[in-house]
Amino acid sequence: MMRRMAAGVVLVTVGLAALGAQQAPPAPVFRASTASVSVDVSVRQNGRPVTDLAPGDFEVLDAGVAQQVTEVVRETLPIDVTCIIDLSGSVQGPVLEALTRAVTSVGERLRPTDRATVLTFNHQIRQVRPLAAGGWSNLSIGTPSGLTSLFDAVTLSLISSPEVGRRRMVIVFTDGLDTTSFLDGAGMIEIARRSSSSVFIVALSEGTVRRPEPPAHEALFAALADTTGGALETLQRDEDISGTFAQAFDDFRTSYVLNYTYEGPPRAGWHPLDVQVRRAGAYEVRARQGYFSTGE
Repeated sequence: MMRRMAAGVVLVTVGLAALGAQQAPPAPVFRASTASVSVDVSVRQNGRPVTDLAPGDFEVLDAGVAQQVTEVVRETLPIDVTCIIDLSGSVQGPVLEALTRAVTSVGERLRPTDRATVLTFNHQIRQVRPLAAGGWSNLSIGTPSGLTSLFDAVTLSLISSPEVGRRRMVIVFTDGLDTTSFLDGAGMIEIARRSSSSVFIVALSEGTVRRPEPPAHEALFAALADTTGGALETLQRDEDISGTFAQAFDDFRTSYVLNYTYEGPPRAGWHPLDVQVRRAGAYEVRARQGYFSTGE
């Protein structure tokens, strides 16, 4: 349940070693200006997507200043999705089989204009499928082994610049602690604040349905999801994860993209966002917490 929310393998060489575990690299500011702003927003009521909202139904505060939403887009923009799979030694048997089904479900949902890439990580990060259009029906994700560089893998997926007219999401699966990353969790969150991707995390714990346990890094995952407007789903070791990727993808597909022109004092740096629905009733609204701007 969403709570808030092989052949051809290429080794991805990343210069993360020089970054250090305590200091994140200077991240690019993906929005050169606040003149035009786009925000992904999920709206649900009683657990179901709300599908009939118009620009006037949204209230947006950008750095505390009310904005006029000029356009609402839903289900029309192409999506770039990155699947990041924990392939450390603890991912074995039924979990690996369910992961293969989960990745396949994303490939089956891609439209001709959508693109997807698949990364796996243990103590190394590998690109199993490059970013490309078209889906797949069966994709071998490899053999589990080694330790876990979770933070580095997530960070790698967030540092590329977005393309105009495309939406970006990241789906992450992990079942344990990060053990070998150069970056720490705080550095990963800082990069996420400067990214345009929504991050959806599927975290598997060591508990069972009868004796549940929280997953490793639960608070950090919740912060990552909240920061980017994504969601965190936690499951116990004896629960089936095969439908979680499809659920995250469908959730993102059916969310809104709000467009507005920033109106307010010039403001360089962090722009906190607050998005609400004006209609009467109780709504669950999920959006990224803000964005960075040069203030130009």
